[in-house]
Amino acid sequence: MEKLCISESDCTKKQLFFVSPATNGLGVKTYSITDPVVLMKIAEKCMDVFYRESKLSVYMDNHDISKHEELENFFWKNPFNHVEFKRIK
Repeated sequence: MEKLCISESDCTKKQLFFVSPATNGLGVKTYSITDPVVLMKIAEKCMDVFYRESKLSVYMDNHDISKHEELENFFWKNPFNHVEFKRIK
């Protein structure tokens, strides 16, 4: 597993992970994280929230570019991976 950050403030500065409100739940976006083990751990945390909170869906988009690169591009690049933990009813 790759070492992404040396500290919490380092991770904040690198802008690797964002959580925001989404339709009926939470939206999670990762940037520049491509290690499958790290992404699996994030997905497991999303799944934990999904099962703990009975009314929330969780949507996770994983980008192989940085947040800075995304903001610089006129046309946004689609994530390389999209995971949904979606409430049906």
